[in-house]
Amino acid sequence: MKRLLRETLPFVAVIGKMRKGVNFFMLWVGLTGGLASGKSTVSRLLKKQGVPVIDADELAHLALQPGQEPYEKAVSHFGSEILQTDQKIDRKKLAARVFNHPEQLRFLESVVHPFVQAQVAVLRKQAESQGHVVAVYDVPLLFEKNLEKQFDLTLTVGSSEETQIRRVMARNGFTREEALARLRNQLPIAEKIKRSHDSIWNEGSLEELELQVSNWLQKIRESSSKA
Repeated sequence: MKRLLRETLPFVAVIGKMRKGVNFFMLWVGLTGGLASGKSTVSRLLKKQGVPVIDADELAHLALQPGQEPYEKAVSHFGSEILQTDQKIDRKKLAARVFNHPEQLRFLESVVHPFVQAQVAVLRKQAESQGHVVAVYDVPLLFEKNLEKQFDLTLTVGSSEETQIRRVMARNGFTREEALARLRNQLPIAEKIKRSHDSIWNEGSLEELELQVSNWLQKIRESSSKA
């Protein structure tokens, strides 16, 4: 199996340092990856093993549901043409309005992010109060937004560019050019891995990926018990 895990920081040292003088410490992990690298699958596998996973995309989706303040602001700004017949926002139409339009994207982020951050704070506190050793925040653009300092550890899920392109074309029905355009809006996966504390390389089967996730989680839990 190719490159199961890349260790660049001793987990025992990190957790021990953070726990010093604290009765309880929950490791706060930022999970990210490249487009179609398998990050969402890793999230599901972590949940399967009992790890609380907070999904930034799910919270952003919730923010844009009817009745929420970000929804009202988005519709007011972009117009009713982004709405479906049921008055929900058509995410594809909204994405088309902000893709390659930085000023429109900045506006959308300015109304969605405060909502998301407030929800994350509540869910993180909830996970800690339940006694979890580790909780994960799934953030697609973690390094693009320079959010790494918000986390105790970062984990990147990666795969080759050709694999990403193939998966995006199959999943979204994109042409190769469309898939490449989406990839170019993100940092190269090699850069994300370089900046991350740890990484999982997803080029094999689901079973191989599940083994990598299990190994990583076991390392976290063992390090926590020794700290």
